[in-house]
Amino acid sequence: DGSAGDAEQNIKDTANIVKIAHSFGATVEGEIGHVGEASTCDNAVSDKYTTPQEAIDFIEKTGVDALAIAIGTAHGAYKEKPCLDLERLKQIRAKVDTPLVLHGGSGLSDDDFRNTIKYGIAKVNIFTDLCLAGVDGVKEGLEKDSGYLEMRNMKVEKIKEAVMGELKNAFRPEFLNRVDDIIVFRKLQKDDIAEIAKRMLSNLKKRVATLEINIEFDDEAVSKIADAGFDPVYGARPL
Repeated sequence: DGSAGDAEQNIKDTANIVKIAHSFGATVEGEIGHVGEASTCDNAVSDKYTTPQEAIDFIEKTGVDALAIAIGTAHGAYKEKPCLDLERLKQIRAKVDTPLVLHGGSGLSDDDFRNTIKYGIAKVNIFTDLCLAGVDGVKEGLEKDSGYLEMRNMKVEKIKEAVMGELKNAFRPEFLNRVDDIIVFRKLQKDDIAEIAKRMLSNLKKRVATLEINIEFDDEAVSKIADAGFDPVYGARPL
């Protein structure tokens, strides 16, 4: 997500990520326009919304597999009901075939979800609602004087309940009966980043070997890369 910076730099950076990801068989979701912060209500500034032409240009120049657009949603908990620009969404959908993504799904109404999906959204991101559910689990654990592992499990169960609640609002029972499990991913730690760095270096070693180039790396190198590539908020993204 380079949407907060310069538009041309966002295109350049995203195109580079797409090239790398596709070489590993992975897909990439990019973002353009400004998905605001609910705490400041800047999601209502319509001149920061994604335009159809911006979507066309971004997809053509980057080759992203999915595109998050700005039509009035925001990250965080809304202070007032968001006003979604569904007409803009329909215009973008009419111009591009790439799956469209809606960020800032927490706090939207069932009608908002139905309408955005009806007019072209293929994926919805919901985060804040699940964070709040997790906080409720931690509070409950503190009230019961639970240990860390028990409290963590309570947090995960609260998040699963919130996910199932959202699913029940959107899907019929016959679909829900086919859901085997809900997976809650924990936050990556530095040890995880080091393991990811090691695997990436191993893959790189194999790739350059075809060019008769040999790369050797030790634990100190892996540790240095992991330290530089770790961010407490964004996990492995800087890696």
